[in-house]
Amino acid sequence: MLLVEDVGEVPLFEAALHGDGGDLYRLAADELLVLHLDGTRQIHDRCIASQVAYDERLFRWELSQFVDYGIGEVSTTAQADAIAPELDDLAARLGRYPRVLSHRDYHGHNLFLQAVANGVTLNLLGLVALSGVCRGKARGFSAMLLLSALPIAILATMTRAVWLSFAGSVAWLGLYRRGILRKASIALFALAALGLLVTLATPKSEGALLDRAGEQEPIDFRMAVYRTAWEMAGEKPVLGWGLNQMPTEIARRVEGYRAVAYAAHNSFLEILVENGAVGLALYLSVAVGLFRLGRKRDVDPAWRETLAGEQFRRLWPVLVGVYWFNACFVVMNYQFVNAIVFTLAGVLAAQQPTSRRRRDAVASAY
Repeated sequence: MLLVEDVGEVPLFEAALHGDGGDLYRLAADELLVLHLDGTRQIHDRCIASQVAYDERLFRWELSQFVDYGIGEVSTTAQADAIAPELDDLAARLGRYPRVLSHRDYHGHNLFLQAVANGVTLNLLGLVALSGVCRGKARGFSAMLLLSALPIAILATMTRAVWLSFAGSVAWLGLYRRGILRKASIALFALAALGLLVTLATPKSEGALLDRAGEQEPIDFRMAVYRTAWEMAGEKPVLGWGLNQMPTEIARRVEGYRAVAYAAHNSFLEILVENGAVGLALYLSVAVGLFRLGRKRDVDPAWRETLAGEQFRRLWPVLVGVYWFNACFVVMNYQFVNAIVFTLAGVLAAQQPTSRRRRDAVASAY
């Protein structure tokens, strides 16, 4: 069985060019250490990874690739050959180390960041948890710990769109909702403010947050991509350029930026460019349909005391707002984010007794 998951759209190498590369690569090294230690302890004897030894021969082969495609590109053959004895010695020493579960291509071009996807997921599940607290499903210390950790986790994504959507969603609930949901939202907002103050009181964290908040280069790059995308949309407005044609064309047209991958950074704009006005109209109909699920209506009594009860229905427009707001800054093709949103949408749709009566009427007609 092959498990496939969307690992993100921003390579570590590209993110390091626009941020604190040292911190990002240190985090990557920490994850590699987890793979070495925990993976080695948990790996099964029948797993193919435990049966293939990464020995001196393979290390020497990897180093020869480095010479052929790295050093060999910038030096003479004689210079490259001169370091062969040192590489032989290095391969021999590496081959004598204890063997652990490892990754042969663990580098910046193969590692991806999911800050937005993780941030949106935290925002959505945090609001769902907030609804659970209001319904008394989470109480006492566990509820306080959950609500206290959420703002810190949101800050840790270091993503401005996630920060704004979280602040906006909690502020909206505090201003425009009533009862215990409003009180819980105000408490969460206060915890978020306290967490921000504590973070800013730490010099290193303060510098990282302020640098990220004021970072201009990613904004300039996105604006250049947006301008180019609008030009492309104007050239083929009805049916668009076709699937997966946008990144290559943008890379050809946008100049002056160091980027490994070119993405639309906007779900609506990518749909317009690749599928034209027809595709965008269909996509917008999905957006409208999701919002309409939150309308007040009769609910099957069996659903009223569940997670997706009336209180959750009042929360639903805010959840959808978080989803679509972030879709304005990334291409929302993260499978687990979409799975959360559309699963909850299906639960809400299933609540409606009118839908069941309509299905029964159709069935009786036959």
